Amino acid sequence: MYGYKTLRVTYFCIAFELLTLYAFRLHTGDEGIGYLAAVAVIDLILWLIFGRGLAGVGGRMMKSRRKKGQEENVRALWRILRGSAVVQSILGAGLLGVLSTVLLRGAFHMPRAAILGWVLAPAFFLRGMSEMLRGYCEGHESNKAGMISDVLRALTFPVFGELLLTAMQGYGQKVASLLKVDDFVSIYACFGVCIGWSVSEIFAFLFLLVHAIITAGRGVRVADPVRSRENRMALFYGLWRKRGDSILTGLLVIFPFLAVLLLLKKPGTEAVDGLALAHAYGRFLSTGFLIPLVLAVLSLWILAALQERCIVAIRKEEYRYLKTLYQEGFHLSVVCGSFAFGYLAAVCRSLGELLVPGNGKAAENAILLGGLAALLVVVNFWMMKTLIYCGHLLEHIAILVLGDGAFLLSFLLLRGKYESIGGALPLSFLIWQLVMMIGLLLLLWIRWKLSVDLIRAALLPIVVSSLLALIQMLVARGISPHLGNIFTVLFCLVAQFFLYLVVLLILRNLPEREIRYLPGAVLIERLAQLLHAI
Repeated sequence: MYGYKTLRVTYFCIAFELLTLYAFRLHTGDEGIGYLAAVAVIDLILWLIFGRGLAGVGGRMMKSRRKKGQEENVRALWRILRGSAVVQSILGAGLLGVLSTVLLRGAFHMPRAAILGWVLAPAFFLRGMSEMLRGYCEGHESNKAGMISDVLRALTFPVFGELLLTAMQGYGQKVASLLKVDDFVSIYACFGVCIGWSVSEIFAFLFLLVHAIITAGRGVRVADPVRSRENRMALFYGLWRKRGDSILTGLLVIFPFLAVLLLLKKPGTEAVDGLALAHAYGRFLSTGFLIPLVLAVLSLWILAALQERCIVAIRKEEYRYLKTLYQEGFHLSVVCGSFAFGYLAAVCRSLGELLVPGNGKAAENAILLGGLAALLVVVNFWMMKTLIYCGHLLEHIAILVLGDGAFLLSFLLLRGKYESIGGALPLSFLIWQLVMMIGLLLLLWIRWKLSVDLIRAALLPIVVSSLLALIQMLVARGISPHLGNIFTVLFCLVAQFFLYLVVLLILRNLPEREIRYLPGAVLIERLAQLLHAI
């Protein structure tokens, strides 16, 4: 089955790109991460509206009409897709520059980074063009092109990003020394990151363009048996209507990040230091968000095969099998999320010293809460996907609204109790995910009677991971003064994974049917046989 492989490549590329951005923190600093995050929120909102889903929806619509031999409708749909993508990409790129200038100078209180939106605008346009070509390739049953373009983008971004970042940072140091403005160094480094992203988009676009030309040359023209022509406005409306659910879902997921940027400035403070706000927001992202997010995305890589099986089960109306898949996915999501939480809890001090040299204790709390949030994110993702697959649009929108409301309320209440937003944000994100998890569990049980054995599926993996984390924490504190923090973080990663896996197998908490979804399933099965666990 090819679909889950595409998902796995997508998740892997997302994790790799997040790690690349994290590596750029060495040059940009926490304030640079804050500036990039502010522009990225605007970029994501506009991408959800103007670009996301064009390839998937357009490709499926073209593919269904090609199978029916409706080549005239396929050509009409391609013209509509092409025109829509060009107009929406130009409009989105322009709005990215305008909104970044307005919001960063006004509501976000980061005026010196306002130009970043215009620097990132070419990447937005090129991404829209790539989405158009990807839709064409998928419509002609050539799904590999999209995967290869994702990999090409992910591999070229760190290369050109590092080259351009270094060049622009050197120029920024000269400007900062002349103007006596410290944050110009990080801003110019961010310029290099945005330009490097545009260059990586060029490579992805050129590959898709060449592949689309080759695909068009090899295409077989099949005459319309009925000569039926669909209304052009109906085709255009179909492109937007079928994207509506994902647009609304994405906007609700992005809302907390937008709300934080709008509420960075505490009420009652007159003087606003944009550099301090960007530094505080970037510090939270660097310590309590990006690394847990990477671990969560890699956990989703494991769940990709189960996602496809759920879709097939619902199409065949095999609801008993769907219940089994839901229970397997819930258990695996808890297993993967618990590993992420346990590992981050074990190395929170050593990792904190690496991220914030000389003040690692300040980052420990954010890392620990970020690991717990990663566990909830993975579990909530699986339950939300199950709810969407079952066709309950209003219910999953209501859960997202409930979670956003809980986040906003908790952040407003906690913001006044901490000197920096770095103290309120991790707790607010944790409350956000916790409220969503409770709502999803109740909704899936009430509407679909989808329940799980909470002791076996949730409590046991969490307890095992927590106990191993305590042991690893003692080991880490013993060896880090002698072997260094980097070795400690890597050693605990390997040790936590191996011990966690062995204990779960001994307790027979990983059945054979779930082991096949894990990476290295053959080796894990042999280990389970040695331990007489299967």
